[in-house]
Amino acid sequence: MSQKSAPTEDHETAALMRDQLAQTLREGECHSSAILRQAVIGLGRVGTPEYADLIQLYTHARWEQRLRLAAVHALGGIGGEKATDLLIGLLNDSDLVIQWAAQEMLDKLLTGPAPVEG
Repeated sequence: MSQKSAPTEDHETAALMRDQLAQTLREGECHSSAILRQAVIGLGRVGTPEYADLIQLYTHARWEQRLRLAAVHALGGIGGEKATDLLIGLLNDSDLVIQWAAQEMLDKLLTGPAPVEG
């Protein structure tokens, strides 16, 4: 009986989590906005740049603002060129709160984390 190393298990667990969160988002209308919001938040934490297009679907004006904000923050969380381009597009959103959040995420992506003072 072989044992898996902890990093391998963590990687497999994260991949499974990403797949489940992405599936929830692909099902969209089958779930409440609260469930979709939690899936967007989760994918923003464990996702990779390849999920930008899926997350971007939840930035559209037809969704409630809390879900849209979660999607903007998720794009900032996953980073990458596609997420950056999508955030730039959101600077022209009709909702000022979404514009500000997009600017905040762009600032984070472009400047990196704040240095730790010591």
